[in-house]
Amino acid sequence: MIYVPRGLVCNIEDIETIKLLIKELEDIRKKNKAIVLKFDPHIEKNIDIYNLYKKNKFKIVSKQNLLIQPKFNMVIDVKDKSEKELLDSFASKTRYNINYSFRKKCKNILFK
Repeated sequence: MIYVPRGLVCNIEDIETIKLLIKELEDIRKKNKAIVLKFDPHIEKNIDIYNLYKKNKFKIVSKQNLLIQPKFNMVIDVKDKSEKELLDSFASKTRYNINYSFRKKCKNILFK
C-alpha cells in the first residue's frame, strides 16, 4: 500500500488535479509493487466532496475503525509566542509530559 497521510496536497475539490497526481503516483505504486494507493486529506465531513469522489469512482472508506489518522486534531498558533508562553498555555499534565521528555533526552519532540 502507498499511503499519503494528510494529502494529497492540493485543492481537494479539484478532481482533475487529484486525478493527475494519482496518475503521477502510479509509477511509484508499480515500482513498489503496491496494490493500493490511499490518501487521507485533512478535511471535515462534506457531502459535496463525498459525492464528487463517488461520482469519479473513488472508493471512500468511512468506517471509523478503518481510519488511520486520528479523528480529532488540534492546531496551536505558535506565532509570536515564547517557549514559556506556549508551555504555560498547556495543562499541567501536558507540561509534565513535555518536561519528562526533556529529562529523558527526547529534545527533538518540541523544541531544540
